[in-house]
Amino acid sequence: ARAKFLHWAWQIKFEAAKNVAHVVDKMLHACGGSGYKRDMELERYLRDAKAGWVMGPTNEVLRQFVGKSVLLGFESLDYWNQTYNRRAVENEVKKLDAAGKRELAEQLLSQVAEEEAKEPAKAG
Repeated sequence: ARAKFLHWAWQIKFEAAKNVAHVVDKMLHACGGSGYKRDMELERYLRDAKAGWVMGPTNEVLRQFVGKSVLLGFESLDYWNQTYNRRAVENEVKKLDAAGKRELAEQLLSQVAEEEAKEPAKAG
């Protein structure tokens, strides 16, 4: 149920981090070099503002998430990394020579055989 409000939380986090960084930057400009003195505590606010910008998901990642969800719908996001990008995989495979493709195919078939061997054990 909370997932439908996730894009709002992302936008709030983005705006809050951006605004805090902007305000602290203006405060430092107003105080000049003395703004970096520990007794003014502005240096702590600066650290906190930068931390808000880069703590995951970072504001750059949030821009991508919000933009993609607006253009393609929220379902297009793979926030929990559950699906693969088939187009990207096929593009990477095209870069391999015949021996590389054969090696990859053998590795994948081996993994499939291992997974299929485990499946009957799970059912029983």
